[in-house]
Amino acid sequence: MSTARYYGTTTLLPNGKVLVAGGYGASGYLASAEMYDPATGAWTATGSMTTARYGHTATLLPSGQVLAAGGIGISDLASAELYIAAAGAWTPTGSMTAARDFHTATLLPSGQVLAAGGVASGSAYLASAELYGNPGDTSAPTASPTQSPAANAAGWNNTDVSVTWNWTDNAGGVGIDPANCTTTSSTVSLGDGSHTLNATCKDLAGNTGTASYTVKIDKTPPTITATAVRADSTAYIAGTWTNQTVTVSFACGDALSGVPLCPANQVFSAEGVFTAIANATDAAGNLAVATFGPIQIDKTSPFIVPSATKADSTPYTAGTWTNQSVTIHFTCSDAASGLAICPADQVLSADGVTALVNGVSADYAGNIASSGFGPVWIDKTPPTLSPVVSPNPVALNGTATATAGAADALSGVASQSCGAVLTGSPGTASVTCTATDNAGNTSSTSASYVVTSSAIYSPGVQTTDFGSVNICPGGQTIPAPCSNSLVLKYGIDGSVTFGSTETVLTEGSPKSGFHPGQHHLHGQPDCW
Repeated sequence: MSTARYYGTTTLLPNGKVLVAGGYGASGYLASAEMYDPATGAWTATGSMTTARYGHTATLLPSGQVLAAGGIGISDLASAELYIAAAGAWTPTGSMTAARDFHTATLLPSGQVLAAGGVASGSAYLASAELYGNPGDTSAPTASPTQSPAANAAGWNNTDVSVTWNWTDNAGGVGIDPANCTTTSSTVSLGDGSHTLNATCKDLAGNTGTASYTVKIDKTPPTITATAVRADSTAYIAGTWTNQTVTVSFACGDALSGVPLCPANQVFSAEGVFTAIANATDAAGNLAVATFGPIQIDKTSPFIVPSATKADSTPYTAGTWTNQSVTIHFTCSDAASGLAICPADQVLSADGVTALVNGVSADYAGNIASSGFGPVWIDKTPPTLSPVVSPNPVALNGTATATAGAADALSGVASQSCGAVLTGSPGTASVTCTATDNAGNTSSTSASYVVTSSAIYSPGVQTTDFGSVNICPGGQTIPAPCSNSLVLKYGIDGSVTFGSTETVLTEGSPKSGFHPGQHHLHGQPDCW
């Protein structure tokens, strides 16, 4: 043997090996046990007893187990234990009613073991006897299964479960046969679902007990999805801009344990960029997370300001006249979603009045802003002139006035003027008149007039009485007729045609009742 011992027990097992257990050795009371194999002549260690003892008994039971009872340890022992050959281990069993050592143990035909006599407390010799086992045991063992880990309050697990059956024999029974009992069961190979586990156990009397236990396994997280709508009930797509409040709702599902509570709606009304996050937990404790975003909200209208420039790139002020084309430009900006639309420049080039030039800008969230510029007054047409010199003809060194007669249908005449009418030289002359409208357009036109050497005769009007003019041959005077007089004809400029020679009548010539204006009025030649 591997350990020297005395007062140990030897038991021949059904497999032909010999079990030696307990005793007393150099270290004192022994709990160790070892197995002798006659086929090989070798000793091997096996499981130690739960209690060190010597002077005990060892009895081979019909089940193949070995019952070790009583003996001496720290004190006289009443305890007993069973050796399970298949496991190579000892397990406690029911204790005797009296502690005893160096007693006898006899296997009865009923399968019971009779323990009799022995010594107690070193000097008290015992006459008592007792039986181990119940010859009338017809009751099967019962199980009290427990699981690890325990199920949650809803009765679900989200991990594999191990069930310990915890078999016990009936009171007074011969005890269970651990070699023929299911001790634990596992769900490792079963997967998700509700599973019923079954187990059996025999007692030493051969009665078989059965038990079942249901475990519910759900290792699969639930599903949770998020959708969003805007305030007008239209769908909102993540990552797009909106100018409305956004409500995110969640839908949950779980095919096994179910989801007791799905997250409430989340409402986003402030401006900014957000992400909705929600958790769903099924009845087994599995967690799923849903996110929705980005949610981009911009409720502020964009910025738009108009300005105007003339064709020469100088600023144009609304409500003023110009003779240039005007370009209306819009400056736009948006600090959040950004500009989607900013109006193009608008060019006004035609004459006329434009009350207002409108521009509309929009951002990517759908906010709109508008602004206008006006009125715009354009007049590219110069004013018209109808100049008049009065009087016309005008006498030499006489006085006359020129008026421009300006008109402008749009911006109106801002100023008009004419040069001086010069009468120092006889003949045809001209004077220039200029006009400027309120848009800055300028035009000039000349007016012709006549400067005469004598009085100016107007039709039907008799002017200065020059009297007779001594122009007839031989000294004859007008108006007396003469047989060989020349023809005189007044021109419109006051000159007189005398034969083929033009002579201008001037003051200082002989006068005798001559009225030249009368002849101009009639326009007829006279013979004098």
